[in-house]
Amino acid sequence: MNNLENKVVVITGSTRGFGYAIAKELLKAGVRVVISGRSQSSVERALNGLQADDERVTGIPCEVSDEEQVHNLAQKAIEKFGQIDIWINNAGFSTGGGDVLDFPPEDAVATFMTNDLGAFHGTQAALNHMLSRGAGILVNIYGAGSFLKPASPMGLYGMTKAWLTSFTRTLAKEIKGSGVQGCWV
Repeated sequence: MNNLENKVVVITGSTRGFGYAIAKELLKAGVRVVISGRSQSSVERALNGLQADDERVTGIPCEVSDEEQVHNLAQKAIEKFGQIDIWINNAGFSTGGGDVLDFPPEDAVATFMTNDLGAFHGTQAALNHMLSRGAGILVNIYGAGSFLKPASPMGLYGMTKAWLTSFTRTLAKEIKGSGVQGCWV
């Protein structure tokens, strides 16, 4: 897929930061982009920055820890553009820094729900569409901790990224030969 023009890319967590930058660059390359963020207001702000009047971009609110919302994101992308060529699991969350034992358990749950369960839901939603077509690219965005190096003082975040590494490697083995490519950055 060297030529990206007119491909359809869904990016979770793309109303700001790294995901927003990816969307901006893909639009320059002629890609049709579906951005997402937790709230309608964040989606609208991002669309305004990406020139919301451009028919090649749309935005859908999506809390990635909610399976139904992620599958809705995929469905809305298909309704708008006809298919999904690339799905980028970018949504990520990090609590403040500190030692792992100092974090309350609810911080660990919130971080896992977004960084790992969100990627799990996104992967299932994307592959439901891509595997039947025998084509597509799934991208999981790694981060500190992905290569099993300590990520202190961002330990909770790092642990979730280590999980994502194992998940991605396992998935790559399972979908090998399906026509769907896996990628991690």
